[in-house]
Amino acid sequence: MKEKFYTSIVSFFCLVVVVTSLLSAKLFPAPFSSNFYLPVGMLCYPFTFLAGNIVTEIYGSRHASFMIYLGFGLALITHFFIDFAISLPSSNPEIQVAFKAAFGLNGITIYGSMLAFIISQTLEIKLFLFIKKLTNGKYLWLRNNGAIVVSQFIDTFIANWILLYLGMKLDLEQTIHIILACYVYKLILSFCGTPLFYGFVYLLKNNIGQPDSKPIVVDA
Repeated sequence: MKEKFYTSIVSFFCLVVVVTSLLSAKLFPAPFSSNFYLPVGMLCYPFTFLAGNIVTEIYGSRHASFMIYLGFGLALITHFFIDFAISLPSSNPEIQVAFKAAFGLNGITIYGSMLAFIISQTLEIKLFLFIKKLTNGKYLWLRNNGAIVVSQFIDTFIANWILLYLGMKLDLEQTIHIILACYVYKLILSFCGTPLFYGFVYLLKNNIGQPDSKPIVVDA
């Protein structure tokens, strides 16, 4: 049962990572703003931090790190195959244009988001465990939200700085404004996930017990 829970969470995490990168090509109007738009992928991306904290709490940092590296690798493979598909000739030029518009992302967007992903997710694990040790394992909400506050800012800053300031050459004021706006929306979504975090941790601890140091071995 322990292996099945872990496999399910890892599968969900990797799915969200890949889907986020695909959905980010579309923008939608931000709530309470008439002239600011956000990538759709931002709506599901906070779930990766939720899943990462759940695995860190239940299974430990080694298994959380493996999940992050796997998601990172699968996202890169996904973009490789998408770029390959775009490079192939199409029987219909209009479909080719639509396909590229829907799935094509420029290189600086991909590598910026991937760099932000691997740095912020790795930092999330370290901060989560640091706060857990600092509070002697108490205050589950504090280590979840405390780690998210820092790691989400790092993720938002790196991805948007590379895309907007270095890639699109926006001025510093515009770049900072967009970074802060995206960060606020991400925090709101992440904090709303706190009850889910408590629910999953309670469910898993009652079904598989406390975390241990033994490696998970999946039967062939």
